[in-house]
Amino acid sequence: MKIKIRRILYVCLALLMLINGVTGCGRHREPKEGETALYYINAEGTDLVKEAYKITGDSRNSRIRYALKSLKKEPDTIEYKSAFQNHTAVKSWSVTAGKMDLHLNDAFGKMNTTSRLLLEAAVVQTLTQIDGVGYVRFYQENKPVKDEHGKPEGYLCAADFVQNTGSSLHSYQSADLLLYYANAKGDKLKEESVKVRYDSNTALEKVIVEQLVKGPEDASEYPVISQDTEILSVSTKDGICYVNLDEECQNTKYKIDPRLSIYAIVNSITANGAAGKVQILIGGKANVQYQGSINLNKPFSADPAIVEEEQ
Repeated sequence: MKIKIRRILYVCLALLMLINGVTGCGRHREPKEGETALYYINAEGTDLVKEAYKITGDSRNSRIRYALKSLKKEPDTIEYKSAFQNHTAVKSWSVTAGKMDLHLNDAFGKMNTTSRLLLEAAVVQTLTQIDGVGYVRFYQENKPVKDEHGKPEGYLCAADFVQNTGSSLHSYQSADLLLYYANAKGDKLKEESVKVRYDSNTALEKVIVEQLVKGPEDASEYPVISQDTEILSVSTKDGICYVNLDEECQNTKYKIDPRLSIYAIVNSITANGAAGKVQILIGGKANVQYQGSINLNKPFSADPAIVEEEQ
């Protein structure tokens, strides 16, 4: 009888250990390279936590629906929780040309600043893993979400937020940038002022190039670099900023003067960063021509004459 009772106790103990392994500390698993993940917030509500998770679906939209539903659900652990707190919920969403508009309910506006930022970070980091989603713009009901200065946040990408689990929000900073995009005619550059949040460990010059790839907020302006362009590296030495892009930068969706693509990069970097000149490389090479017409074999200085005068 004693042996039987002891066996029952061992079984109960084993079950408790199994349950603890599922719901306790042992459950968390960092995604391996190439794996997708869901982003949560830690128990203290101060940082992001990513958990390996397969985002399934037979189409882009079905994967988005699956990811949003999974993000809203509380995980089976006390180590971290869903970023959707205090009855915050998604009301509707749509995606056009890789840019997603996500409408949240009024509960979003009742969250404190840190909680709102973490929710945005968790959603953007999760959804931009899905092919066909590069950027997310948030709305509270039907009104664009504004930053701490009262300006619309615009479209956000993964680089705008925490990149590594455990990174502090306080290691991020804001900057007001003067960027250049193509005008409606495609023959001049047009100024656009934007405010961005970025990792203080990331060079401002790289942030500038990322914003140019992201594209303008103003509908009357055109992108100057393909959104499929990969930024291979950005570095500054002896007053020259070296911007290394992949071959995709040679392709542009809109008919614009090729010079605009070059000088959008040059004028934007020299207007905001410490560099006085910009050397553009494609695939690590400078002895190439951009779109068959512009030699990239030497650094460029800013050209104010190519900028459209304000009316």
